Amino acid sequence: FQLPPHKRLQVRARVQQWRLAVEQGFEVASDARAWSAPVTSACPGSPDIFLGGTCDFAAKPTTARFQLPPHKRLQVRARVHFLDRWEGEQLVLRVDDRVVWSKAYETCPEVMGWICEKYALDTCAGSAPDTMSTLVEATIPHTNSTVTLSFSSTLPGQGEDCASYGVDDVSLWLL
Repeated sequence: FQLPPHKRLQVRARVQQWRLAVEQGFEVASDARAWSAPVTSACPGSPDIFLGGTCDFAAKPTTARFQLPPHKRLQVRARVHFLDRWEGEQLVLRVDDRVVWSKAYETCPEVMGWICEKYALDTCAGSAPDTMSTLVEATIPHTNSTVTLSFSSTLPGQGEDCASYGVDDVSLWLL
């Protein structure tokens, strides 16, 4: 569509747009320092750095607090990695101590599990296949000038397979 040169297009509607307040990709060391467990890692052969990693985050939560400008709604986005053998445990995201996202995960479910064990990719060490880049997204009403994010799991701790999780590309969007 092209307007004739003598016409002008005016938009009068006021539609609010989400604006980015915080972005952390963990390629910069200062991103990790904002978190209570500032451990970063990368999978062999990958340049992508993320918070946590194989044998680092299992039963250990990690928390960060951020200052925010005035807003009415908050959207949290991140990518999480399920590393090594998960057997139905949950990964949880809390915003200001309130659960806003959780996912129970099983590495190789019983149905066709042998196919998973044989052909799935083990990208990040350990002996079981990994699931990388699961999207986390939660939108909530929020007006506080600070926000506390916390990732945790119901994993029992460091076992033989070092089941753990990683957190990457955390962003906070405001409306």
